[in-house]
Amino acid sequence: KEHCIFGENNIKDYPLAGKNKNIVKYHHENWDRSGFFGLKEDEIPLLAQIIGLADFVDNVYHFEKERKKEIKDFIISNKGKRFSPQIAEAFLKVASHQKFWLDLKNEFIWIALKSHAVPNIKQLTWKEIFSITKVFVSIIDSKSRFTGRHSSGLIEKTKIACDFYNFDETTTQKMLIAASLHDLGKLAVSSDILEKPAKLNAAEINVMKAHTYYTKIALSQIEHFDEIKNWSANHHEKLNGNGYPEGLAADRLCFNSRLLACLDIFQALTENRPYRKGMKFEDAFAIMKKLAKQNDIDAEIVNGFIPQLKNIAF
Repeated sequence: KEHCIFGENNIKDYPLAGKNKNIVKYHHENWDRSGFFGLKEDEIPLLAQIIGLADFVDNVYHFEKERKKEIKDFIISNKGKRFSPQIAEAFLKVASHQKFWLDLKNEFIWIALKSHAVPNIKQLTWKEIFSITKVFVSIIDSKSRFTGRHSSGLIEKTKIACDFYNFDETTTQKMLIAASLHDLGKLAVSSDILEKPAKLNAAEINVMKAHTYYTKIALSQIEHFDEIKNWSANHHEKLNGNGYPEGLAADRLCFNSRLLACLDIFQALTENRPYRKGMKFEDAFAIMKKLAKQNDIDAEIVNGFIPQLKNIAF
């Protein structure tokens, strides 16, 4: 029930959501009133019913595995109980065609989604786009209770850095967007790894490292995000070329990528993790100076800006 409320609150100010309300909040309501909020039949928004059916069936049976008979039998047995008879019949009709199942395969689903999507072209300012990314910040940070304020904390420090370096308004907003979305790829990482209450083993570290690659792939799909994509996805690259995911060296890392990398490290060091408490400024600063000395991160940023964060409440 809590996640339904959280999800609804998270998108309430989303500018592209349209006029539909309570779709997320009521997507676990059942036709026979056996859901969390006790709604029944047409009291449940139609879109909530459709999403609810798709969500429940995929969680239980996983569409991509093509367990056709089991899924169809389940829908039939729950028609008029969990699901609206009308929506159940509509699903069974669509699911009778092979194309439906092929479209759901991982290699085809993106193409299928684009073919069904209704074009919605809307011009937005960078500030408006930053507002939209706050939805994703909330989702990303909620993925793990151990990093519950990581992205939001990074955004705060990014704004301070942008002011310190006198960035213009456009660059500032784009940097805030990059900070918001830098860990977007963690949505593709298992919660078992993100929530592990101890240090990760070598195999788990490799899985975790892939999140920056996923971030770059996701942001590459967005027009005019070329700079943001790089600033966001390069936060684990190192000046000496020993970072990841691409092993970019100093000559391929712009100032803004270097800045976000430094801020991400500082944020991570000063926040609580399952295996340690957040560090005091002096300890975090000492580690960052050591990283700068071994040419992992930019020494000028470490020595020139990081001291500005000394009196920030962590």
